[in-house]
Amino acid sequence: MTGRADFRDGRRLSAADLNRESTSQADDRDTHLVNAHPGVDDDQGLVAGGIVSPAEATTISLVPVGPSTSVRAGLPGVAEAVRLAPGGHRVTGPVRGTGTPVAATGLIRLSPVAGPEPVAAPWTLRAVEVRDDENRLIARELRVELEAPAGSAPDNSRMAVTAGAETRFVADAAGNVRIRGDVLVAGTVSQGLIGPDPADPRFVAALTDMVARRLLSIPAGPGNPTLNTVVKAGAASTNTLTALEITLTPAQRLNHLAVAMEVRREGVTLGIELVKIANSVPAGVEFPLTRSLPWDPPLSTSNLGLVVVEVVAFDAFGQLLLERRQQPILFVT
Repeated sequence: MTGRADFRDGRRLSAADLNRESTSQADDRDTHLVNAHPGVDDDQGLVAGGIVSPAEATTISLVPVGPSTSVRAGLPGVAEAVRLAPGGHRVTGPVRGTGTPVAATGLIRLSPVAGPEPVAAPWTLRAVEVRDDENRLIARELRVELEAPAGSAPDNSRMAVTAGAETRFVADAAGNVRIRGDVLVAGTVSQGLIGPDPADPRFVAALTDMVARRLLSIPAGPGNPTLNTVVKAGAASTNTLTALEITLTPAQRLNHLAVAMEVRREGVTLGIELVKIANSVPAGVEFPLTRSLPWDPPLSTSNLGLVVVEVVAFDAFGQLLLERRQQPILFVT
C-alpha cells in the first residue's frame, strides 16, 4: 500500500487497500494527498477520525521501522507530544483525566525544569528547582501548590491524607499543618523563633517560665509573718502523686502577689512553675493554691521529694515582701 487511505468519513480498511495492483494506484495516492493533506508535504501518516478495534482484539501495536527503539506521536507545533519507548514513556505537556482517574503502574518521575522561579500553578504536584537572583541553585523541591480563591479563607484550601473516612494529615494554604495521631521523630525537632505573640502558647510558656525563674532566684530570707505561707502534702497524697496545698493568709492587703514553685528530687530540678499572679489580695482572707505532683519512680524512704515555694508580694505602700518555704515530700506509709 503505497498510497494512504483516508478514514475520516467512517470508511473501513479493506483488503483492496492493501493489495491494490491497478495502474491507477499513483493517481489514487495523488488524489488522497490533495484532498486529505492540502498544502503539506508527503511526510504524513494515517489520517482518521478514530481507529475501531474489534471487541476480541483491543490491542493496537505500533512497531518502529528500522533501528528506532521508540514510537513518537506529534501535534501541530509539538514535534514529540507522546514518545513510547521500552525504557519509559514521555508526554510533553499536562496529562488530564476528564472524570476518569489517571492510573500509573510503576514509578512516576518528575523532572524539574531549570530556570528562574516558575509561575504559580495551583492544584499541581511538580518538581521545582529553587534559584536565587543570580540563577544559582538553592534547593530542589517536590512542590504541592494550593489555591486560595478570592473571598475564600486560605485554610479552606488544603491537602489531606485520609485513611478511609478519617483524615490523618492536613496542610492548608494558610500554612497550618494538622496531624491526627503520633509524630515519631528519629532525629531532632528545631522550633522557629518565638515572637512576642500572646496567642502563641510557646511565647506564654517561655514568659511564665522566665518569671518563675526570676522569682526563685531572689535570695532567700527569713519568713515574713505578714504573708503566713503554709506548704504541705494533702491527705489524698500517695507515693506516686502528691496533692500539694499552698495557703497564704496575708496580715495586710496586698496590691500584687506572685507565687513560684520548684520541684526537686535528689538535688535535681524536675520542674519550675509560675503558680499564681494576683492583684488586690485582701487582708486576713485565706488564699489557697493546689497542685498535683506525680512521682516516677514512686517516693520511698531513701528517695524523697522536695518542693520550694517562693512568694513575692507588694503591700499597699509598695513595700516588697518575700517568703520562701521548703517542704520535703515524705514517703507515705
